[in-house]
Amino acid sequence: MTSETHPDTVVRQAGASLPWILFHLLADGEMVVPLPELAVATGQAFHIAVHAEQPLIEWSGFGIDAYLIETARLYGVHLRPLHPRPAADGLLAAPEYQEHFIDSYLPLIRRALSHNEPVLAWRGWATPHEANWGIIEMTGEEGLGFKGRLPDEPQAQPLVAASTQCYVVESVVPQRPSTEAAAACAHAATRAMAKEAARVAGWCAGATAWDLWARRMQRDRGMSGLIAHRAFADTLRHRRRLSHIWLTTWRPTAPETAKVDAIASLLDDVIGALTDVSAALPERPDDALASVERGREADQAAWNLLESWVPAPAEQAKVRQETT
Repeated sequence: MTSETHPDTVVRQAGASLPWILFHLLADGEMVVPLPELAVATGQAFHIAVHAEQPLIEWSGFGIDAYLIETARLYGVHLRPLHPRPAADGLLAAPEYQEHFIDSYLPLIRRALSHNEPVLAWRGWATPHEANWGIIEMTGEEGLGFKGRLPDEPQAQPLVAASTQCYVVESVVPQRPSTEAAAACAHAATRAMAKEAARVAGWCAGATAWDLWARRMQRDRGMSGLIAHRAFADTLRHRRRLSHIWLTTWRPTAPETAKVDAIASLLDDVIGALTDVSAALPERPDDALASVERGREADQAAWNLLESWVPAPAEQAKVRQETT
């Protein structure tokens, strides 16, 4: 494992706390799966979501668990949500949610822990992990009475506020899917995230998200606003880098190496464009906007090629069979 693909490095750079959780759940079961593969299989490595009004810090986390139950099951991790995913929309903005979480969800978490079932929790952790996923593993005296595992933290950290979404880990029997099944899962997960963006007002994904990003950048001209855009470009660049690492790892056994090389080349172009966005901001917004346009074109071309290359329907049926 190189420093570039070390789990904690990946989390810091790409905001990949959800793949990090799967990595550790599987590692606890004595199966090590590279973080780039899990970032791809969850769809996060290919995903982009942008909102017309939400702060940019919210963009990187939106919709990334849209296909989590299916992806986790593919690797032998069986999850149960504490509430349906759409129910999480707008919860943090509801003033009564904190009290509802304490009254209704804390007893469910306590019950799960009593059965040796950890709970995945999105949000509710102290700074700097307030937007991260973590694993609630024990009761404690601080915060809301629970402690859990978080990226880059050697000690268990308290849950201090209501979590937006929680999943009970009912069982972990690690299994390694074929690379083709992981690729089909990545395709399905990325599409599920795009559907999630289309479902919730104000959000968009794919090429449309790149276009909206450019419009937001135009609107946010000014040193402080554009620094947030630079941070988003950095996160997106590292996520596309994970896709690139995964592709080059698969290349020796892939059925069509020419397509692998073509997608990898396009991802190089995306990564280069995003690097230029970061370098141009905040002083040269016009250059940054030109680089966003280059990135959009290359990213869409890479996705179109990937869609033409995903496993055949028989292999996709295999994925569905493996996750049932």
